[in-house]
Amino acid sequence: MTTNEFIRDENAIARSGATSPWARKALWPLAIVGLLAAVYLVINLVLPGSLSAFTSSYVIQPILWCSLALGVLAISHFGRAKPIFTTSALWIGLLLGAFQVAALLIAALFPGSGFGHSPYAHNLRYLLLNTVFFLSAVVGLEFSRACLLSAFSKGHTTTVLILTALLYTFLMIPLTRLTHPGSTFVLLGGVFLPLLAQNMLASGLALVGGPVASIAYVGTLKAFEWYSPILPDSPWIINTFAVTLSAVIGLLVIQSFYEKKIEPPVNVTAKTVQKSRSLVGWVMAGIICVVIIFATSGALGFRPTLVGSGSMGPALDVGDIAVITEVSADAIGEGDIIQFVDGRKSVIHRVVGVQDNDSLVFITKGDGNDSPDLNPVYPNQIQGIVKFRIPKVGWIAVGIKNLLS
Repeated sequence: MTTNEFIRDENAIARSGATSPWARKALWPLAIVGLLAAVYLVINLVLPGSLSAFTSSYVIQPILWCSLALGVLAISHFGRAKPIFTTSALWIGLLLGAFQVAALLIAALFPGSGFGHSPYAHNLRYLLLNTVFFLSAVVGLEFSRACLLSAFSKGHTTTVLILTALLYTFLMIPLTRLTHPGSTFVLLGGVFLPLLAQNMLASGLALVGGPVASIAYVGTLKAFEWYSPILPDSPWIINTFAVTLSAVIGLLVIQSFYEKKIEPPVNVTAKTVQKSRSLVGWVMAGIICVVIIFATSGALGFRPTLVGSGSMGPALDVGDIAVITEVSADAIGEGDIIQFVDGRKSVIHRVVGVQDNDSLVFITKGDGNDSPDLNPVYPNQIQGIVKFRIPKVGWIAVGIKNLLS
């Protein structure tokens, strides 16, 4: 068929009122995203306070997730796209889930880590109820993930995987956790990064093996969390390191098995170059994630902190990242900008006076404030000194926080 004949056929379809293939391809992924957003908002905004926790968790939410799965299947049928099912991908998903569980168990053996009792009930009644609760969510999310990925399986694979992983990461974080994040960097390093790593691996499995593969992977993790009476109790930095590293290894595994399905090569040379670049890309992504984890914890000797108020303007503006390093109190003098604990909050102000009687006492003041702080700062309150700032990098986080609060 020539180009002109194709255009005439498409125009004929449009005049007849039928839905064009292009329209189906463009609309049905948006419909899936709309369903996901609707379920997320109902669970986080409508159900809390309107129903009992039991009814919400064990009745309404499973109905919502199952309805999502059925709705996604109907939308995919309309879009004439079917997610694939392969037995080999099922076993790989199970093995990668077991591998990540093993990594978490090994991490719990590190100094400072350990094991603790599960917070979930394990009598027969609640085992059944909890299975319905988490399995319905896993099925709904993974069916939608696989169908969404099937719309973009022929190009821009890395970009599609990253965007899909980001979408599902936000869907898995409760809205209250986003609106009241506590420590921004603990939220980033301890919650967001491990979920993003898991969702990257789940998206890769769903792309090459369909929903059964990602259900096997995520379901293994959830089954361990909900069924095991003893769970790893590691600091968030160790937990995030174990999850991120095992997820990166998992991505390399499925890429080596399904290279042809991920990026169909034009020729042997292109395939070799693509594989090499892709492997390097995943390894670099893993290294960057690990560096971010250690940086946010202060393990590398410095700690970035988001500036959330304008009390230090213009030296530090809202949305700047202040890089903090630990120093002894004796090394702090007038003019230094320090971070210290004041009650339950962390404050960044400039030292405007130092008193050295029986012990050091620091008088602090925000550059944008009219008067010094009411309470002096003692050495045991000091968290570090500001070495430099990165302007405006954190303004997106501040904007999201203000929008959702």
